[in-house]
Amino acid sequence: MMKPPVLVLAVILVLTGCKSAEDYARNNTATAGWLEAHAGQPAINVAGQWHSDDWGDALFKQKGNRVTGILGDYPIGGVLSGRTLYLAITSDGWTDYTAILEPQGPRTLAGQYSDSVPFTAADNRPIQLTRTAP
Repeated sequence: MMKPPVLVLAVILVLTGCKSAEDYARNNTATAGWLEAHAGQPAINVAGQWHSDDWGDALFKQKGNRVTGILGDYPIGGVLSGRTLYLAITSDGWTDYTAILEPQGPRTLAGQYSDSVPFTAADNRPIQLTRTAP
């Protein structure tokens, strides 16, 4: 019996892990819907530099209730509603994580992040950011 070449097996493994255009469309639609459902009037300003011991440094820009920037190695997009920040944490156009954070004192945002889009409490873990510069 002939064994398949290692390269063929590697290609099969890579292709089975690829996301299709339909997968991206579903992920992007779910992300946009989740953010839009939570967009409101902002009561806080999160623009500036932040740090997370788990995620690394962050830089957030804010225009109205919209937030963009970087969290560690991940581009983020988000919305504010009152004092709550809703984030989509992405990689290569794919939302990997969603997060919900609120101020915990004047220089801290704390909350939970999830592997799910939209956010679910079933798989969440804590996240905390400390402001390092305005």
